[in-house]
Amino acid sequence: MIILGLTGGIACGKSVVSSALKKQGIPVIDCDVIAHDVVKKGRWGYKRVIKIFGPKILLPNGEIDRAALGKLVFEDAVFRRSLNAATHLPIALTILSQLIRYWLTFHPIVVIDMPLLFETKSNRWVHRVISVVANEDLQVQRIMSRDGLDESAARSRVAAQMPTAKKADLSDAVLENNGSKEALGEKVGNLVAQLKEHHVRVGGRAQKKNGNGPFIKKPSKLNQILTSPVVVLPVVFGSIAVVAHCLVMPVIHIVDKLFK
Repeated sequence: MIILGLTGGIACGKSVVSSALKKQGIPVIDCDVIAHDVVKKGRWGYKRVIKIFGPKILLPNGEIDRAALGKLVFEDAVFRRSLNAATHLPIALTILSQLIRYWLTFHPIVVIDMPLLFETKSNRWVHRVISVVANEDLQVQRIMSRDGLDESAARSRVAAQMPTAKKADLSDAVLENNGSKEALGEKVGNLVAQLKEHHVRVGGRAQKKNGNGPFIKKPSKLNQILTSPVVVLPVVFGSIAVVAHCLVMPVIHIVDKLFK
């Protein structure tokens, strides 16, 4: 199984790329969705966040006020690191359970959509990274239009993240989104076609799957774990459904109950 990381700056169009990949039949693990789920009222991540930030970020119904929390973490790097620390383990366990499920059902390619892929050093767990980038002025315009913020607030949100130029330098493939959604969709289509044909084009050079292509150059650490005899043998001699049900999902439920 090839694990690809998808990342990009705010308002660069990463969600458009993610949706396009899903339409092409490639599974996408959306870390934004997972991050929302793990901090729902009563969940383990919820309790960890409340312990750090206190009741001031709660709505009357007890749920976390995401707007208030977002404002705090975008304006203060210390709060941002604290939030990442509080949610990292619950998110990681959920990602792992989904990866194992896709691995057990023989999906050849899986994409992890993670905005903070480099910031959390999660890129070491994937084979290769795709970044979606756009110029800063366009990012600001999109944020202002989408979120109703003024220019100063929009630029603060852009500045709070790793520069897209740095992400691009660290990535194996870059999708520039300075044009229309249709143009970006076409780029995604070309990328998927290359992946499915086991080719990838970087710097004008096409390389085959069994060569040193940037997407299939070496196994990720996670693949080494998943393909070790310790993991493979129980799967071979057991039912896929039983393994998925008995070994993966209960871990999430048990951890949740322990911290309730």
